Amino acid sequence: MLTPTPAVTGNPAPGSGIAGQAAARHRGHAAKLRLDLFANRFGDGRGPMTSRDRAARLRRQASARSAAVVQEAVRGAAEAIACAGLEAGLTRQFGVAWVRRPGGGREIAGISQDLLDQWSGPGSIPAGALASLPEKVFAAARAAARHGQADTPSEPIVYPVPGVRGLTEAEAWQMMADGLMSVQAEKPTWTRYDLLRHIAWSVPVYAFTTGDTLEALTGRALEGAAGIRVELVSRPGPLTQPDGRRYRIERRR
Repeated sequence: MLTPTPAVTGNPAPGSGIAGQAAARHRGHAAKLRLDLFANRFGDGRGPMTSRDRAARLRRQASARSAAVVQEAVRGAAEAIACAGLEAGLTRQFGVAWVRRPGGGREIAGISQDLLDQWSGPGSIPAGALASLPEKVFAAARAAARHGQADTPSEPIVYPVPGVRGLTEAEAWQMMADGLMSVQAEKPTWTRYDLLRHIAWSVPVYAFTTGDTLEALTGRALEGAAGIRVELVSRPGPLTQPDGRRYRIERRR
């Protein structure tokens, strides 16, 4: 059982309060930094480190950082695949339409930006706004249908998605090209998982895709199928999963 903390009267003890806690944290960080520097210089206490020991330690540290970056990229790709399935399912079940999101990806058509901001923030959405939401969403879907957002493309669908519109070859090509340019603008070098996320963000608002299609388009883009040459920058050790190889768009010579 928790017991109440006795009230403190008079002047606070040295080191108490927010400023004292901050100072204590600073001392702790400084002590850890000194220990890290000592470890990098002298090893584990069994004697001074040689240059070979220090190089090996730095390689291990770099490998750990690289693994963390790759894991983050894998999570981003997994989220993109999950969103692709969710978007197709919502349209298949409820007929919702989509609009391009400024930062990449897309949003359900008919939802105002103000409401999206409220949903993403800590505040609750007003009950009146929630009550009118389905009507606005379905109205936007009907408007999209009236404007004929390429429901019947002139080219054949080569990447089908059950129950909704898939991709033509021209649309797939554009997604690969846009994804490559977008990921290169974000990072100087990137993994296949980063590229997959950007390709997923480039899907047309009226079409849909699947995880298998996104994987296929990522592989094709790396092979140059979009007319943009890609070069391998680094291959970290034996090829394992997840794939930590890093790429970039080939520089003109």
